[in-house]
Amino acid sequence: MEAITVSQKILSKYKNVKQALELVEEGGTIHLDKATYKGKFFIHKSVTICGAHAKDSVVLEGSFVIKDGARVTIKNMTLQDDEVGVFVQEGSLTLENCDINRMSETALMVKKGSHATLRDVIIQNNQHAILSQGKVQMHFCALSNQQATQVILYPGANLKSKHTHILQGKKEAILLKGETNVTLEDCSIFGHSGEYAQIRVQKDAEINIKSSRIYEGTSGGIDAQGGRLLLNDVELYRNVGTQVKLEDSTATISHSSIHSADIGCVVSNGSTLQLEQSRLSAHLQAQLQVSGGALHAKHSSIRGGKSNAILVTECGEADIADSDIADHFLPQICVSEQGHARIERSSIHHGEHYGVWLTEQSSASIVQSNIYGHQQIQVVVAEQSYLEMDTSSVYEGYENGMHFLEESKGLISHCEVYRHGAEFPQVIVREGADPHFKQCTISESPSNAVWFLEHAKGQVEQCTIVGHGLAQIEITGESTPRVSRTTITEGGHCAIHIHESAPVIEECLFPDHIETIILEGNCAAEIVGQGAEVLADYAAFKRHEEERLSNLDEKTLERIQKAEDLAEKEARTAEIVGLVEELERRLGTNS
Repeated sequence: MEAITVSQKILSKYKNVKQALELVEEGGTIHLDKATYKGKFFIHKSVTICGAHAKDSVVLEGSFVIKDGARVTIKNMTLQDDEVGVFVQEGSLTLENCDINRMSETALMVKKGSHATLRDVIIQNNQHAILSQGKVQMHFCALSNQQATQVILYPGANLKSKHTHILQGKKEAILLKGETNVTLEDCSIFGHSGEYAQIRVQKDAEINIKSSRIYEGTSGGIDAQGGRLLLNDVELYRNVGTQVKLEDSTATISHSSIHSADIGCVVSNGSTLQLEQSRLSAHLQAQLQVSGGALHAKHSSIRGGKSNAILVTECGEADIADSDIADHFLPQICVSEQGHARIERSSIHHGEHYGVWLTEQSSASIVQSNIYGHQQIQVVVAEQSYLEMDTSSVYEGYENGMHFLEESKGLISHCEVYRHGAEFPQVIVREGADPHFKQCTISESPSNAVWFLEHAKGQVEQCTIVGHGLAQIEITGESTPRVSRTTITEGGHCAIHIHESAPVIEECLFPDHIETIILEGNCAAEIVGQGAEVLADYAAFKRHEEERLSNLDEKTLERIQKAEDLAEKEARTAEIVGLVEELERRLGTNS
């Protein structure tokens, strides 16, 4: 089949593109010589149009329109300065080694039912790069500097892209509107400005991104609203704002790295994020923020953030398994506003603030995990929250291990708490809190094992408490805990110190203590088993005091009462108020 050559040379048989299109045979080829051609050309037959020289020397100031099911190949050309570079109205297009520039509407438009394949194509400085309702494939292409969204896919569209760069647009890189599908592999998307994220996924759309990078967007990386997102081996970094934002969407992120921005991922309003074998680091705000959505994280690392690792709010849920969380400046896992977290086989360690903080009626389940090395309290359960913890360890913190307050509750079973700061009890229970410690070991600390104060409740059952420098269990402030079938050994000046409180102590063992239980003030303690003899001594002491006081005159009694009140106030200030105020200050200034 003889090819047609279009040339401006004097002896050329074909001097314009329209004439060549009319005369070329079905499936034929048109060669374009060096020149600048002008016009809008309608193609009704399958044909190949090929620049015969370097693409920047064969220029069309106009456009091609493909109709009537034609299969068209365009090669080695530059298209510029029209409304639409190529309009695939009905048919298919293969575009190779071409540039498309300065189109007032779009470089490429593909209607529903049509198809376009681009190889080694550069599209730049247009209004849009691609508007499509059909199928588009891109290989080794570059799309840059469009004035509006570079690629818009409408319902029914499909885009597959490999080895392609989409960069530095004035608005989004890709917008998926409605039921569309995109696959990106080994691509780079970066440097987009405007008010929206670099990739926007809307209702019923799906995007699958593999082995790619998305970075340096001025308004975020990916924003999915009602769509589905699949990321595998993807790096997102330096996107201003939120790198991945999900609203009423589902996403799976695996083998990926998300780092160096404001917020890592936001999972909100019914969204679900599956995070697998991925790493988040170096975000200024929460690395993962779950607000009314659900996070499922496995085999992942969340480290080195300036705020929280995971922030769960507004009844959100976070499920964390086999993961490593470390080096954050605010509570590493913070759950509030009736949120819930489940943590399994994970390590939470070496944070500058709390390890886990439950507040505002939230809850958590921690199983087979380690919490250690925090500069402040390792686990805080506040404001009527609930903690269930099993077969886990809390150890080597600089302050307290666990702090229950404000009517919070918990079930702590088969756990270890050990080696905390010299000036801090390992466990504090206060303000009506009511945790239950069962079959736990609390050991090796210079201060108390457990301190109940300020109307605390709680239960210590079948536990082992060993090796504390002060009273191993301190019960003050009208608290009423129950300590049962517990072994308290190798401690300081006594096993249990009770002041102005009414606990129940039953069937406990106190080996290696010179004094087992000390009662002070007005105590209504109930003691069953070993240590019960102190009740008789305490009753005798109270009777002796009453008899002594009954024989003194009124002025002497008044002086004694004033001295006792002053001594008690000083003791409580040094022993209780000082520590409580310090704890409250830390809770208040760092929450």
